[in-house]
Amino acid sequence: MNNLTVTLFEEVRKDIKIKIYARITENDELMVDGVDAGELVEKLKGDWDYDYHLKVNKLNKDLLIQKLREDNIKIIDDKELLEWIQANYSGNRAFSSFQSFLTSENIDFETHIWI
Repeated sequence: MNNLTVTLFEEVRKDIKIKIYARITENDELMVDGVDAGELVEKLKGDWDYDYHLKVNKLNKDLLIQKLREDNIKIIDDKELLEWIQANYSGNRAFSSFQSFLTSENIDFETHIWI
């Protein structure tokens, strides 16, 4: 079972808690998950929490690694892929920025958002 995970952003305030992280699943897929929760989220979205997920299947994850290698970015394994994502897509906009990057590289992915 693979349980590689890196944190891309985490913030805790009185009115909101935000966490965004990237991980490799047991099915060898790349996931970027996020949750915003708290009073501010309820005020803005109408519910206490807001979950969002991006999934890149194994085939497209491997294609992403190949494209990064073609750009002279040394990615040997999933751990290094997650470290590269963390180095380049950390912060409050990590999810949307990484989603935009995948789109620009023509890497297929699925998104799910729950409010």
